[in-house]
Amino acid sequence: MRSLNMMTLAHPIFSFAVAIIIALTSCATGQKPEIPTVNHVELDSYFGLWYEIRRIENRFQDNEPSQGDGPCFNTTAEYSALPKGKLGVKNSCYRKSGLEVAQANAKSVLGSNNSKLKVNFTGISLLEWLGIGNGDYWIIALGEKNTENLYSWVVVGSPGLDFGWILSRTPVLTESGIEKALSAAESVGYDRELFKSFQR
Repeated sequence: MRSLNMMTLAHPIFSFAVAIIIALTSCATGQKPEIPTVNHVELDSYFGLWYEIRRIENRFQDNEPSQGDGPCFNTTAEYSALPKGKLGVKNSCYRKSGLEVAQANAKSVLGSNNSKLKVNFTGISLLEWLGIGNGDYWIIALGEKNTENLYSWVVVGSPGLDFGWILSRTPVLTESGIEKALSAAESVGYDRELFKSFQR
């Protein structure tokens, strides 16, 4: 990978804008029938670093912060345990201008057995407590656990099928793994052709 100047866009204005986009989309699609998720997610097997294999294009990764920046590529997501049952989320990607990082807090939806998360990028405790800026992050399918007892891949979506990601513990996922993930997404109503790779 070529050398890139690093910059951080995790300041409140960026985070708040991302969260509002997610919240507005969630509100607009809230009336659609709910899609199924996995029955249970063991968080200890979910925590750690994930590599984005494919995604459905979305505004906060594909719109350019500055002209010429291009879409996010080589995206990673890292999940960790926080006090009071919360999860920490760190999303990182590269653009032509350098590294972009966004931090968030997440919590499990009551009764979902950790298969549905509310993710908040605002960085403002009051808004998070009020649920303002929460985005739906639903775990649709999980791959088998690896030798470290970590889920090997995951399909993440949203109830309105507006967003979708295939993530893997390794930068490259086998063709059979990608096919399993796409089939799982398709089974709940996604168009598999919308999932695209942004790896370099």
